[in-house]
Parts: sequence; C-alpha cells; structure tokens
Amino acid sequence: MKDLASFLLKCLLLLPIGFARADDSVWPSVVPEYYDVRGDSGFQVKGPYFRGGFISAADDVGAVGTNRFLLRRTFTLKAKPVEAHLQGIGDAQATFRLNGTEVATSSFSLDYGWVENKSFDVSVADALKTGANELTVDYSYWSEIRWGGALRHNFAGGAVAELAVRYPDGAWERISLDGETRSSSDGRDWKGV
Repeated sequence: MKDLASFLLKCLLLLPIGFARADDSVWPSVVPEYYDVRGDSGFQVKGPYFRGGFISAADDVGAVGTNRFLLRRTFTLKAKPVEAHLQGIGDAQATFRLNGTEVATSSFSLDYGWVENKSFDVSVADALKTGANELTVDYSYWSEIRWGGALRHNFAGGAVAELAVRYPDGAWERISLDGETRSSSDGRDWKGV
C-alpha cells in the first residue's frame, strides 16, 4: 500500500511537467471551418461571432412525402462590398443563392448510421451589389426513408446562414437568416418562419 501511495504521489508531481511540454508546436495546424476572424485584423464586427439561427419554413411540419420549401431574406447594402463570406448549413438538400446566382449547396446524407449535413464557407462579393439584395435558400427532403430495414420519419428541415460583408471604407456588416426571413412552399405565397 505504501508503494502505491508513493507511485501516485510521483505521478501527481510529474503531471504539471507533462502539461508544460504541451505547447502549440506539438499540435497540428488546424484550418478553421468558418472564416478565421482572429487571422484578419480588419474583421471588427462587435458581438458574438456567428449570429445566424436555424430557420425553417412556416409550413414545414415534416409531412410524409417529398417536401420542398423556399426561404428568402432581403437586405440592403450601402455599397458594393470589397469582400464577402457566406457560411452556413442546410438540414436537408439545400441550395443557397444571392440575387438569383447559386453560390453554395449543403448536402444531406445518412452515412454509417449518422445524419450528416455538409457546411460551407464561400466568398461571394461578386454576387452582391449596392442597394437591394436577396439571399434565398431552396431546401428539400424526404420525410420518410427506409434505412437499415426500418421506416424512419424525418422531421422538418431548414437552414442556418450568415453573410459577412466588408465595405470599401473597411466597415463590416453581418446579415443572417433570422426573424426577417420569409418562407414559401410555392414561391408565390410568402409567410414568416
């Protein structure tokens, strides 16, 4: 018992030495999944980094069958941005467009028993303009699927997205899918989210 106590004491004394050796040079270089705000001293947006919320169409209740919905967020830019990044993810098969131009897709798949959604981070300054702009998300999913021999029910889909733009004067602005987003199942009748 005395030997065990002595061994444990030595381990506790050596523990801080092991931590002291763990420095940044030991860890592999990690590429950020989203825009690296710490690496860009010009990115001076105040508040939490990612403010976008998960948005689902008002009529998206996970009804049995194939479901397709549109999300639309309009916004105004004070000038043509010199830099812009759109990042997000769709909880379905989703296509993201800015002013009618497809800029990103987010796929949905079942791999190895997990539901997997693919996120994205893309540069989109060329798709934006001074004045009125529109971010749309077209998402679809199948609410019941055969998987592993069993019929599984999938609930409502949706998307998360945030656009960060930098103006010529260096100021940054963020636009998110949020409560101002409108939704539709047919592209004619628009409701809240």
